[in-house]
Amino acid sequence: MARNFSKKSTKTIWILCEGETEKRYFQNLKHIERKRNINIRPKVTQNKRADLLLNEAIKLKKSSQHFQKGDIIACLFDRDKNQERELKSAKLNADKNKIKIFFSNPCFEIWLLAHYENCSSCDSKEVHSYLKDRFNINTKKDTSLYELTKDNLQDAIKRCKKMKEDFEIKNTEIVSMHSNPVTQIHELIELIWGIGDG
Repeated sequence: MARNFSKKSTKTIWILCEGETEKRYFQNLKHIERKRNINIRPKVTQNKRADLLLNEAIKLKKSSQHFQKGDIIACLFDRDKNQERELKSAKLNADKNKIKIFFSNPCFEIWLLAHYENCSSCDSKEVHSYLKDRFNINTKKDTSLYELTKDNLQDAIKRCKKMKEDFEIKNTEIVSMHSNPVTQIHELIELIWGIGDG
């Protein structure tokens, strides 16, 4: 897979996420791609609600002694139990405070499944079971999720772009309860690679 790593960045991408699966995925990515000057800091927050996760990101941006000018904060959250009002509030706060959000519906693991096949409307339990039964990926325990799936990364990106485009054609808000299945994790991956809109 051809990637443009000619531009090295000193920016840190702070990744605030709801769960350990996401944290382990991005820690594994950082470890595998460590020679590529990828500077990411994944962190699990105490907040599962999208709007509260955004509040935590805003506090980090304003108060952290480690946050430097030019750093990027990325918030990852799932549909899960978030209602429409929490999702709308999170999106508005993200836009207002220049924080990037990466939404998955129903869950982050739809990103992993997209490495292998097209996805249809589902719930979180179905995605977890399918990954474990069909592809032997235990999202609750595996610490090498990026390494296990990276050979199919380009396939996942194409599938995720298509999922998102399908909802955009229907004028369905991506960050909503109605966009199942969808994930924006491919946009975060492209941002990490330095080929996104940064």
